[in-house]
Amino acid sequence: MTGALVIATSDAHVASLIQDNPLVALEFTATWCGPCAVLLPVLTTLADDYPQVVVVKADETVSFGHATSYQVMGFPTVLFFRDGEVVDRMVGAKPKGAVAKYFDALVSA
Repeated sequence: MTGALVIATSDAHVASLIQDNPLVALEFTATWCGPCAVLLPVLTTLADDYPQVVVVKADETVSFGHATSYQVMGFPTVLFFRDGEVVDRMVGAKPKGAVAKYFDALVSA
């Protein structure tokens, strides 16, 4: 599963995506969050630019358990996973170039 933004449907779905894919960028978002709406097209583009990374969008209402366990305190928060482990975290909306640096770091290690 690569090259497209995946919409998480449950905590179990999020867990399986993290477990089954070596590189994952997991965005915690909320429907009411303006900066999340700004970040969405950036992540959608980067999902295409980095097909080796599974990019997941998880709404707070769908993945509350993971948001809590990873101590997500604000939206948007993107966690970067390598082999099931969090290796980086980005909080807030940023321009594509800034977000791409996180993706570059994830795929280069």
